[in-house]
Amino acid sequence: EIWAVAGRLCRRGGMTALAISFKTAPRVIGFAASRNGRRGIGIMSATGYVRLCRSNEAPAIHEIINAAAAIYRGAIPDDCWHEPYMPADELESELAAGVKFFGYEQDGELIGVMGFQSTHDIQLVRHAYVLPRFQRSGAGSALIGRIEALSRTRILVGTWAGAEWAIRFYRRHGFV
Repeated sequence: EIWAVAGRLCRRGGMTALAISFKTAPRVIGFAASRNGRRGIGIMSATGYVRLCRSNEAPAIHEIINAAAAIYRGAIPDDCWHEPYMPADELESELAAGVKFFGYEQDGELIGVMGFQSTHDIQLVRHAYVLPRFQRSGAGSALIGRIEALSRTRILVGTWAGAEWAIRFYRRHGFV
């Protein structure tokens, strides 16, 4: 089985696709799709806020992605892991292809990012990462809440089957 993920082809299994239906009844799009009725909240918190990333923040986005992606080492197939996990030119290609990023800023520091891309009738969540020292702080929840609040279509998320922590995160937010 071959999955296209973040512009890479990985030849082994290991991806789990999670989908959400936001406004309409679930439709099969190659994956199970449903919604548990919870709505994303937490765009602002006591310590930080979600904002659209600026064009000059590609280096910070790149740093966050690669720092947070280190947890995948050993959890994903060897032929899909490399250093850095996302090369800078790959991020530039993603940005040129229309991936936009929301960032979570806390005390003036960008600590988390979540990319999104509209394609046909689906909103894709791409590259969702929070710096390791800020994980479990609510930044990821605020980021997915912002995307949910703005989306008028179904939202599709793909993650590695071995990334049980990511699957639990998305399930807590209504993805199945």
